[in-house]
Amino acid sequence: MEGNNINTPPTGEKKSEVDAGIERFQRLIRYIGDDEHTCNKIAYLEEFEKLEKDLISKGYFESEDEIVKTLEGRGVENPEMILKLIRAVASSEKK
Repeated sequence: MEGNNINTPPTGEKKSEVDAGIERFQRLIRYIGDDEHTCNKIAYLEEFEKLEKDLISKGYFESEDEIVKTLEGRGVENPEMILKLIRAVASSEKK
């Protein structure tokens, strides 16, 4: 598929948890951009944040910045925007 920046393993090999996580990030970003319903966008943002925290806690990434750089390296445009949205949603829920 043209434009697909995801490196998939050869048939029969299992993807690493990191590769699977990055692919999930990419899908969530696409869903956030494509879905017209705010409640769905919030759910996708929450899932993105949960995945991000999980991968960082397991030591696959040291920080959000490292995830952003990895996503940019995979061709995702403006992943830092998603992180800003997550923070905005989280802060509005605290009010």
